[in-house]
Amino acid sequence: TLFFFRIKEALRKPDGVNLTKGQFHTITENLVTVHSFSFGKAAFDVLVVLFGAPMCALLVKRVVPGLKSFSDDVVIPVATSGAVVYLAKTNKL
Repeated sequence: TLFFFRIKEALRKPDGVNLTKGQFHTITENLVTVHSFSFGKAAFDVLVVLFGAPMCALLVKRVVPGLKSFSDDVVIPVATSGAVVYLAKTNKL
């Protein structure tokens, strides 16, 4: 693919020749671009649920009266565990 072609082109040097810092920097700039990575909808869903559920639980705990008696040390792990169970049950994890 294009990535492997870029690697071959970038590393066209005789064996045993050391790269300078500038040459290495140029090679990595050519290899690692924004288009080298893909971030699909499934990865976005997982991140939103895993980080969003504890944040929402913490917000609800602080806003709703009577929930302040629960410790943050309990709410955050419970919300994260619930998010993982949800993702596992929906086959997204």
